[in-house]
Amino acid sequence: MRQVKIWVVSGGSKKEKESQSAENKDSNFATGSSTATSSAAARGNLCVGWSFSGSPNPLAELFKPETLEAAAGALQNLAACYWQPSIEIRAAVRKEKGLPILVELLRMEVDRVVCAVATALRNLAIDQRNKELIGKYAMRDLVQKLPTGNPQHDQGTSDDTIAAVLANAERG
Repeated sequence: MRQVKIWVVSGGSKKEKESQSAENKDSNFATGSSTATSSAAARGNLCVGWSFSGSPNPLAELFKPETLEAAAGALQNLAACYWQPSIEIRAAVRKEKGLPILVELLRMEVDRVVCAVATALRNLAIDQRNKELIGKYAMRDLVQKLPTGNPQHDQGTSDDTIAAVLANAERG
C-alpha cells in the first residue's frame, strides 16, 4: 500500500516577513529554483512537502502526472481566497520562484495537469504582482492550450482546461 502525505508549514515572525518582503520585492520571475521549499522552510515562510512510503523510487513519484496534478490542486486550493495564509502563500510562491515552474507544467501534454496548473495560476493571480507576471510570462503558454480548429491540436483538451485558461484571460 502506498501512502502519500502532504504538509504545509507557514511561520516566521511578522517582523521577519516584513523584512523578507522588502528584500524580495523585485524578485526576477524568469529564473526558477528547485530548492524553493527548502529555502522557504529555512526562513520560516512556507514549506509544502511530500512523503511517499511503499515506493521503490520515491523521487520518481514526484514526476508522475497524478502527483503533479495533486500538487497543483493543493496550490490551487491554498491560494484561492483572501484568507491571510492564502495571501502569504500567493506571495511566497512568487518570491520562491514557483511561477516559472507552473508555467513549465503548462507545456505538458497531460490535460489534467494543465487544467490544475491553469486553475492554480488563476488563483495566484488574485495577487496583483502575480497577475502581472502571469500575464507577461504565462499567457502565451495558456493561449496555446485553447482550441484552434485543428483536430490534431485540439484533441485531448477538456472543456475544464479551456475554462481554466479562459479564466486566466478574464483576470487580466
